[in-house]
Amino acid sequence: MFKNFVNNIPNIKFWAASLVFWLILNTVASSHSYRMSIHYDRPAVFFDVWLEYLPWWGNWAIISPLIIAVTATISLERETLFKFII
Repeated sequence: MFKNFVNNIPNIKFWAASLVFWLILNTVASSHSYRMSIHYDRPAVFFDVWLEYLPWWGNWAIISPLIIAVTATISLERETLFKFII
């Protein structure tokens, strides 16, 4: 099963695309928070806000290719129903 998982790990292009996608979402979310802070007259620096949001969105850049590999590894056959449930 581990060998099948390793074979299903996406290539480097997918990892790079995942990183770019989640960093864009991080930028959008931090931009919204930054603009709301400015709107309500609270001091804010965009880069600081961006770094605060990075742990929330940046982890998905690593997790999402692994989720793809795990879901590609799971067999939907009847005889492996126990493995599918786990």
